[in-house]
Amino acid sequence: MIPTPVRNTNLPVSPGTTEVPPLPMRVYLVDVSSHPGLMSVYFVSFWSYRFFVLREDMQVPGGKRKQAIAKWLKNTKGAKELTCRGVATIYPSSVMLLDDAKHSPIFHEQLSKARKLKFATELKKSRSGR
Repeated sequence: MIPTPVRNTNLPVSPGTTEVPPLPMRVYLVDVSSHPGLMSVYFVSFWSYRFFVLREDMQVPGGKRKQAIAKWLKNTKGAKELTCRGVATIYPSSVMLLDDAKHSPIFHEQLSKARKLKFATELKKSRSGR
């Protein structure tokens, strides 16, 4: 993922902020109720790298599972399937942080916690500097 320029968002930001960078780490469960054949999908990100772990529903026929995976990949910007069939070359995508985060059920909650932590840290620094 790449940072989102402030001009592309209406989120409140501190003065002088030019972009919204990826959070250090995020993990959440993705809704796959519209993808019969998938049991669950987990989103994991570390800084600017994101990964999706897809768990197939083995009670669904193989062809239906493959269709579900193909549909999910098509609708998930920047996603590529890694298989055990050889080496996969993955190129950087143009997925901006907020493009990705709009589908996250907990992104705004995590962003709020990050802001509170930043404020508390800055307050502690300013009090210790007096």
